[in-house]
Amino acid sequence: MRRLISPRCILVLGLLLFGLTNGPPAVQAAAPNLRITEVMAANTRTVADDQGDYADWIELHNPTDRPVALLGYTLTDDPTQPTKWPLPVDILAPGEFLVIWASGRDQVTPEDWHTSFRLNRAGEYVGLFGPDGQLADAVTFWEQEADVSLGRLGTLSDWWVPFPFPTPGAANTTQHRLRAPPDAPAVEITPGSGHYADPVTVQLYPPVPGSLLYYTLDGSDPTVAGQAYTGPLTVTETTVLRAVALDDGVPVSAVTTATYLLGERTGLPVLSLVTDPAHLWDAATGIYANPEERGRRWERPVTVAWLSPEGERPFTVGAGFRIHGGGSRLTPKKSFRLYFRGAYGSQELAYPLFGDEPGQTYDRLVLRAGYNDSWSSAGEAWSSGGVVVYVRDQLVRDLHEAMEQVVPQGRWVEVYLNGAYWGLYNLTERIDDTFLATHFDASEWYVSSADVLHRWNRFADWVNRADLSEMAQYEQAAQQLDIENFTSYFLLNIWMQNVDWPHNNRIVARPWEGDDGRWRFIVWDAETAFMNTENTFERVVIGGTRIGQVLASLLQNDQYRAYFTAQIEHQSAGVLDTRQCVNASLRSPPNCARKWRRRRLAGCPIRSRQRRWHSGKRRCNRSPIRWMPVCSNCAS
Repeated sequence: MRRLISPRCILVLGLLLFGLTNGPPAVQAAAPNLRITEVMAANTRTVADDQGDYADWIELHNPTDRPVALLGYTLTDDPTQPTKWPLPVDILAPGEFLVIWASGRDQVTPEDWHTSFRLNRAGEYVGLFGPDGQLADAVTFWEQEADVSLGRLGTLSDWWVPFPFPTPGAANTTQHRLRAPPDAPAVEITPGSGHYADPVTVQLYPPVPGSLLYYTLDGSDPTVAGQAYTGPLTVTETTVLRAVALDDGVPVSAVTTATYLLGERTGLPVLSLVTDPAHLWDAATGIYANPEERGRRWERPVTVAWLSPEGERPFTVGAGFRIHGGGSRLTPKKSFRLYFRGAYGSQELAYPLFGDEPGQTYDRLVLRAGYNDSWSSAGEAWSSGGVVVYVRDQLVRDLHEAMEQVVPQGRWVEVYLNGAYWGLYNLTERIDDTFLATHFDASEWYVSSADVLHRWNRFADWVNRADLSEMAQYEQAAQQLDIENFTSYFLLNIWMQNVDWPHNNRIVARPWEGDDGRWRFIVWDAETAFMNTENTFERVVIGGTRIGQVLASLLQNDQYRAYFTAQIEHQSAGVLDTRQCVNASLRSPPNCARKWRRRRLAGCPIRSRQRRWHSGKRRCNRSPIRWMPVCSNCAS
């Protein structure tokens, strides 16, 4: 990205240095007008440095009509350390742009310059200080989206806007995404989102005096296309309204979104998802039009509104929106993920989604469409026997929770997408390292990536080679595998005849470090359960699958064999007793399966990443968790 210093630059620099060392004393001149014009802290594929890495970068620009010597200039990400990284000796020609990599390598080559610090994609400060030690320019940016830079709207403008098409080393394009900062005030819309039986008269109020209001009724971004607001609007059918305040074409408010459900009757909470239609349907960039694309690059902003007819407190929050799943990506009704990030307004969703326990917060959620257990695949020979009941996966998770194991919580919602009814969805927590950190005394986890499965397979292969009839080797295995969790997980999958397991739908995890580094399994995606078409034990254990061989190896040990037999009897007479009430998948009517809710010990601190209250077996200061059975309308 950099270039060799030209002879002209060396001559100019030499004259400058000669004047500084031999000329008469003079008062230091003010710092030349060198500016920071663009920064990127989430570079995943936009531009590579001299070593082929996608590092963060900072763009400087000389907007003057004279060359600027960089000697004495410094860059920093800490305003208390203005001289953190001195710029190398060079000349920036009039109108020239310069890209500096914020890679943390602290090295200078003829091709590229690398600072001693990196940028934080969650947002931070970048400052440029002149030779006189005074601040020449600075920017404090908010959380960045992947491969979307933040730059000045014009070379000398004080407006910083996102650029979905970054221009490192060149003038910023006009293809920017006009958006006010996350802390900008909102347009007031009255009345707000909700269920209405009759037409609604809606009024808009600007948050900034003198600004003009624009709105849309199709989910599109009103900063791109909208109608001027001139007076009250009458909403006569289910509608999503989005509004923004503009001053000379520049947003001075956040985009405010309201969802009006007219005459829509539902007994379930409604989750309204509103995003610009281009984010869904554009042939090149839409996530619904390109459902097999994955990763942060294919995350789009969405406004999420919670509207419940049950009297629960509503909320509206910004989030990131992605397609979720495997084979279900190619079906008409797709599953979704929601990511809560500072770039969309809030780092997390703080709301009691799954019960009334206080302190529930969520970074990521999944909206499961029920691919194998819904109308979209009911006619397929490999689907759930053509019998659609919708509740299999939630029921299985509730059963495993009743077996005193950690599971992602879930509930049923009806989804509206840009005002169109999108169907019944199962809203659940996403299983990742953040989720696991809320349940166990470890904040960093290996969880179900290709590398994790490779590590698990190596452990499983060792177990299968070992002679676990010897207590020493059995105890060594038990130190690396949560025996209680593994046994309940195995029994549940065998009992429910999960035909799409274990070759698929395995979620296995263990902590990176700590005293308890045992492998644990979490049930997920059990949409093909209760098929009644096979002997699952025979297929998995006698058939020689890796996880079945682990069970067979454990059964070589007398102690484990006695435990396994006792668990079969215990669970078959309890949670897995089909003669008892086991309809645990719906929150209303009453939950009939035995549930276990964790009660936090008095004085037991919960770390900042562990503010949610969940069922689970997390230990605090090595004190045992108190378990409280919660059972409604079922045999004790």
